[in-house]
Amino acid sequence: MFSNFYKNLFLLLLVMTSFNLAMAKNITNTEDPATGTVKGKVLSSDKQPLTGVTVGLKDTKYLTVTDNNGNFRLKAPAGNYILQLTFIGLSPLEQAVAISAGKTTAVPDILLSDSYAQLQEVVISTAKKNKSVSKESDYIARMPLKNLENPQVYTVIPKELLKEQAVVAYSQALANATGAVSGAKAGNGQNYLILRGFADPGFIRNGLTSPQYTDVDPANLERIEVLKGPSGTLFGSAQISYGGLVNRVTKKPLDGTFANVSYTSGSYSLSRFTADVNTPVNKDSSALFRINLASHHEGSFQDYGITQNYFVAPVFTYRINKRLDLLVEGEYYTRKATSTPILTIPATSGIKSLDQLSSSIYKKSFLTNEIAFKGTVTNFNMQLNYKMSDNWTSSTNLASSHTDYDYPFLAATIASDTLLTRAAGKTYYDLNFLELQQNFNGKFFLAGMQHRILVGMDYLQRRHTFYSSRAAYDKFNYRKSSGPYVGIDQFDAAIAKLTYNPSKPNSNIYAAYVSDVIDLTSRLNVMGSLRYDDYVDNGSANYKQGSLSPKLGIVYQLVKSHVSLFGNYMNGFNNVSGFDQNGNAFKPQHANQWEGGVKAEYLDGRLTSTVSYYDIKVENILRKDPANSAFSIQDGTQRSKGLEAEFIGNPVKGLNIIAGYGLNDSRYVQSNPDIQGHRPALVPNNTLNYWVSYTLYQGAAKGLGIGAGGNYYGQNFFDDANIVNIASANVLAASVFYNQPKFRISLKADNLTNEKYWVSSTPQMPARVLGSLELKF
Repeated sequence: MFSNFYKNLFLLLLVMTSFNLAMAKNITNTEDPATGTVKGKVLSSDKQPLTGVTVGLKDTKYLTVTDNNGNFRLKAPAGNYILQLTFIGLSPLEQAVAISAGKTTAVPDILLSDSYAQLQEVVISTAKKNKSVSKESDYIARMPLKNLENPQVYTVIPKELLKEQAVVAYSQALANATGAVSGAKAGNGQNYLILRGFADPGFIRNGLTSPQYTDVDPANLERIEVLKGPSGTLFGSAQISYGGLVNRVTKKPLDGTFANVSYTSGSYSLSRFTADVNTPVNKDSSALFRINLASHHEGSFQDYGITQNYFVAPVFTYRINKRLDLLVEGEYYTRKATSTPILTIPATSGIKSLDQLSSSIYKKSFLTNEIAFKGTVTNFNMQLNYKMSDNWTSSTNLASSHTDYDYPFLAATIASDTLLTRAAGKTYYDLNFLELQQNFNGKFFLAGMQHRILVGMDYLQRRHTFYSSRAAYDKFNYRKSSGPYVGIDQFDAAIAKLTYNPSKPNSNIYAAYVSDVIDLTSRLNVMGSLRYDDYVDNGSANYKQGSLSPKLGIVYQLVKSHVSLFGNYMNGFNNVSGFDQNGNAFKPQHANQWEGGVKAEYLDGRLTSTVSYYDIKVENILRKDPANSAFSIQDGTQRSKGLEAEFIGNPVKGLNIIAGYGLNDSRYVQSNPDIQGHRPALVPNNTLNYWVSYTLYQGAAKGLGIGAGGNYYGQNFFDDANIVNIASANVLAASVFYNQPKFRISLKADNLTNEKYWVSSTPQMPARVLGSLELKF
């Protein structure tokens, strides 16, 4: 019944998309307004051209940035607007401007100073938020909702911070998330983030499902959004964790022409090239194009290890008319790398801590460069935004993702204090995802109260092919050697007789959801959201399962626009296949979170903080049936509770401060005897992240800056049985940079104290130095 209902809904979705396009054509042909141009020049207080100032028309999508000479040029439909100018460290301003059809309006030179802006008919706005402080996003709640109005906790990691930190790897970027631990899986290098005791694979991109079963290149990241807590109501269950989710937001085209090219070189043969090119496609700038490119080559601190990645990400936007916008973007990523070591430590090994192994295996890969992982990822997104009226908008979204990789490996097992065994094997993946999503956003008043509402439908298709096999290869004393060298011919001979049993899981998920934020008063708002998922497994499991996922929130602004008290109830779920020994079908697994806290913003938003306490309980977990180990029962539970605190500040010009702390108590409450009452693997009690930077904005050294910070990870365990200990680690970093309108130079040192530490079974990089040069055109 539900499947037929949702299929009918998605037929309606397709009809709405066609209707939007038809309306677009009609409006384009009959109602497209004449356009005009506004141009000008932006200068600093000492009358030097300012590059990179954001210039836009208030409450519209029309914006550009100034070029290297401080000039800007912006085209838009004829009408009266407010021209907005914003720039980090300087006071922003607004000016009334009239754009006439077929004409160019030239405004007088604009002078931005430390405390005021001189311009005719200017209204000076509040001090601009540093982009490292801003937390505004339409993806978090799938509607425009300010941080102080949102009952959910989240962290935003902007590209400006990544540039300060000279980030060259996605895992480095994720290390800025409060209360989290970032890492990469052994083998394919896939990034993950442990949030509130649960590992999230980071499969959300621009709010849609775009799984990447390899490493992610950070070249085209505008920002990273880390949402906390089970978020199944708006994002489903297929590709997120109970602890939260990571949303990668990519760069979009701007109105203007610019190009940035950078080269980074560093320890362990690091050689990285990136380019960011933006240009209008037509004369009226209604069509814009931007492309990001990256080439990344790197060696390893271990005896073997080479990585070669290539990345290209084009994006095109077209303003069809004043109501309709089209966005089309793609990503192509290819990776060839020495297979990341897989290390297993069974309980019978006698090993109690990874510190026992560091002196012997920290720099040993037990692999060779001839045994290499090869994979490609292709992502495609299309978005059609239609302004139905002043209060209602429609957004139609399509996302397609394809990953295929071939992964030969040598898996190492620590059998005893001296003996290591290796198995030779191969894994192959071919993964395909297709998502179609329709959202309607609106606002209206009912009984004197404002409603901000979201109504959406979502279809997700998954088609996979997977096989893997391995066989024992050799064994040796790892205290004395790295083992015999294994060339590709020897390896191919070792796996030639392996047999494979391909698995081809595929499924369809039909979903509908609604969310309503009601302003009961000017300070008090409540949120109510609900989702229904209809899961259809067409693979070997061949079953159907439905699930409801509610979300509730309340926010009271104790000090309006400055301090909010908030609380939430959030739900996440996962579909579970199979039957117990009595033939009863298993139910969906559910996670429920209760959370409360306080959010604050001061100094016109330049200081923000969030403190919260959360309690997550997961139910319906499968565990072995104590009466019959051949079957499972569904009475397992897991609990994760803790405290998180985040502070982000730009208290004075040039000074940026970021600090986050997480305290987590996570346990298997009801589970198999070997792990019951234990902490999940890789989940520390305490985490801390911090970064402080200062940039000079005047004088002969203007543009010179320095930054320093680090991460602390508390003690955790290699395994769920809590037998093998992973020691705590405090990892420090520092950078110095010199930023000018036409170039930027930076020098970065990672792991300053040369800390030997582990994330899961992977030893992390020792101290290294890297330098970069960026040219701006």
